[in-house]
Amino acid sequence: MLVPSVGLLHKFANGNVLKLNYNRRLQRPSLQFLNPNVQAANPLLQTQGNPQLRPELTSNYELGYGTLLRQANLNFSAFVRRTTGSIQSVRTPLGQVEYPGAVLIDYQNVGAESAYGGSAFLDLSVGQQFSISAGLDAYYLVLQNNVPDPRYAARNAGLVLAGRLYGSYALPKGWGLQVFGFYRGQQVQLQGAQSNFAVYSFSLKREFANKRASLGFGAENFFSLRNAVRTDIASLLLTQNSTVVQHLTSFKVYFSYRVGKLSAEARPHKNVKNDDLKTDENGGGSQSGSSTPAATRPAPVAPVAKPAGGSK
Repeated sequence: MLVPSVGLLHKFANGNVLKLNYNRRLQRPSLQFLNPNVQAANPLLQTQGNPQLRPELTSNYELGYGTLLRQANLNFSAFVRRTTGSIQSVRTPLGQVEYPGAVLIDYQNVGAESAYGGSAFLDLSVGQQFSISAGLDAYYLVLQNNVPDPRYAARNAGLVLAGRLYGSYALPKGWGLQVFGFYRGQQVQLQGAQSNFAVYSFSLKREFANKRASLGFGAENFFSLRNAVRTDIASLLLTQNSTVVQHLTSFKVYFSYRVGKLSAEARPHKNVKNDDLKTDENGGGSQSGSSTPAATRPAPVAPVAKPAGGSK
């Protein structure tokens, strides 16, 4: 099976970058989709993998543009993604007397997935005192299983949003402030949807003893003591509603001190990295595996030197 990748890049005189990219990506199911053993920690919602699953095949088309705005590096991209043989969950009522309403969830290559959207990324640095990185993804997702039987046919579509933020600020006397946030909007599923989800953290750290020691305080999700993620599934044969409640609030104090100087060189060895595994049932933004290179400021033009001596 051929999985080509083609990219065209043009760099303008002012340092801006324009890139057009196409590739096909083969994505293999990870262990959670393949494990044939029934997971019944919750007897009303049992799961079982399918070792007969085939890889997904995705075609990606992406147009990216990178530019500089003063001290900020901005990257924009628009993409279209089409997937065949998409791995989707299939829910089957078990009909068990001891557990009325119990459902078995397994996985099959029944989906066709299309996504149309774009993303924006900002990277801003002001000397060594302040830096911030932020990204936003927005795309319209269409899922369908192409099953002719109306009892099992399913189609769903909707807008999906996701954002992330990281920032740091250097305060006087060795103090430093860091913030992080991530937001995932409603996820579109073949027969329903899953509600939004957000996490955030804050930390304050002070370095001393020539940066060999540090003392810090951190807090995570301190405005929301609990986070509830709701999943709603509806079809002609099955209606299911579930809510998972997560308690993510935490506070911590940490101290570190570095003694001596230790350096070691890693031994050369072969490393196999499986970056083609599907780990999430829902599709994300662009999966082209490439990004628009950062724009660069053109080098200043050196002044033309005047010849020695006066003119005659």
